Amino acid sequence: MLLHLRASPGSIVNIGSVEGLGSKPGHASYCASKAGLHGLTRAVAIDHGGDGIRCNAVAPGWIETDLNEEFIESMGDPSAFRWEIASIHPAGRTGSPAEVAALVAFLASEEAAFITGEIYRIDGDRMAKLSLTWAFPERLHQNGPRILDSVNPWLGFHARAERYSREAPRRWPHPSAVARSCPASISL
Repeated sequence: MLLHLRASPGSIVNIGSVEGLGSKPGHASYCASKAGLHGLTRAVAIDHGGDGIRCNAVAPGWIETDLNEEFIESMGDPSAFRWEIASIHPAGRTGSPAEVAALVAFLASEEAAFITGEIYRIDGDRMAKLSLTWAFPERLHQNGPRILDSVNPWLGFHARAERYSREAPRRWPHPSAVARSCPASISL
């Protein structure tokens, strides 16, 4: 493909994922593959920019694809699950394939001729929102369902964080104590 693009300069737009920028429990392989694709995007842009080849990527969040629709329908209460998924996005909804396609078309166009090596999130600002609201489900779900609690890694977070902060002095010594115990030849 690069040989063809060298003959007629153009643009590569890779489809990554927000999970290449952040991680979810149990998704190590997927996150690693998407992070690798994002790295490849930057490397191609650097290595082949002089050949007139641009390379960018889009990193979609939750998009209303057939695969995601099947997943939602498999949940015990699909309507409640849709509400939960929409609520994790500051935009208050999930994205559409047409929105992703519009971003890809722009990045491939001449209007984006000076854009290369970039990863564009298209996620309703989901990655910018801290997920600590899951630590306080009684506040988040005062009037709504709690469908995601069964797969929620933040359940019990507050209690664990409080326990760890109490145990921290025993578990991890203060840096000055570590420095005093180091041989003179090692400096911190």
